[in-house]
Amino acid sequence: SNRDDYLNSYNIPKEKTFILTRGYDEKAYEKIKSTVPAEKINKDKINFIYAGEIFSKLRNTNPFVEALKILEKRDPESFKKLNVLFFGNIDNEGMKKNLVDVTVVDVSPRIPYDKAISYMLNGDVLMIFGNKNSRQIPAKIYDYFGADGLIFVILGDENDPIKDVVKNKKKCIVVNNNTQDIINGINKIASMLESNEKYGPIEEYKWQYISKRLNDILKG
Repeated sequence: SNRDDYLNSYNIPKEKTFILTRGYDEKAYEKIKSTVPAEKINKDKINFIYAGEIFSKLRNTNPFVEALKILEKRDPESFKKLNVLFFGNIDNEGMKKNLVDVTVVDVSPRIPYDKAISYMLNGDVLMIFGNKNSRQIPAKIYDYFGADGLIFVILGDENDPIKDVVKNKKKCIVVNNNTQDIINGINKIASMLESNEKYGPIEEYKWQYISKRLNDILKG
């Protein structure tokens, strides 16, 4: 979608353009996982991780909160198994309070990059909230691709371009940002983890492969 904007704005022939994504550094990840602790991870629970900013104009966490509240009433035992960790600034105090008021949710300020990566690598489920009314894709999806955890993608809206990025990737559970779809997604994730399904990192996003693609573009 962003490329289309450039093509239209600057009248660039499409065949003269290329798309190169971000990637992840496998060696850096290995070092971080072994040296940087993630103290709030609870090995006896399902650890949901969100590391990043929440801008209320782009991202709405309230349906996620409502889903947790409904799950607490319907299935308190499953609810108690969750450990939901948010790291980063939230620009809307009401939205922040809604998160903080859920007993299984912990909200922390922004943390250093290495610490955020450590939580991603030690988490069971990595959450991403898509941007509504935007062509931008949250860059953290490429960080997530290098981790073992499942990726819970909550779309910003029906036109969210992240759908194309996570399409056909089995470790990505994709739902619309409404309460019932989020509940269904959480239940699906719990079932996948109980059956011990493993997917690991998505190797095509390693920096070595991204740099090779860049090299091929430049050579061509």
